[in-house]
Amino acid sequence: MGSQLPGGQQQQARPRFPPLRRPTLFFIGLDIGLVPLCMMVIYIGMGAGANFLGNILGYVFLAVIVACIVCLVVRSVRFIGYGILMMLLITPCVYNIACQAAARAGILCFYRCIAP
Repeated sequence: MGSQLPGGQQQQARPRFPPLRRPTLFFIGLDIGLVPLCMMVIYIGMGAGANFLGNILGYVFLAVIVACIVCLVVRSVRFIGYGILMMLLITPCVYNIACQAAARAGILCFYRCIAP
């Protein structure tokens, strides 16, 4: 079962973890994709002094896009990629709705929610 080590001892085989099911992988992808969405909502609420968070948010969004592409290419984690892709498509819609709600409530100026 194991291979021989120098000195006559046998190396024990490491137990393999059972593969995760597809729905579990999909929900892991949703959780990963939720990070930029949460950061965007925090960015809306912070007001005018959050320019640093906007820069970090751009890099995080790009990193999640790259992670989505990598996960979609690798067959064993493809459903994680599907979950990330789902959140990447939902995030701009939720951000737009949150901006409009914040503008109506007078929390921030509406110009921050419109792309230049």
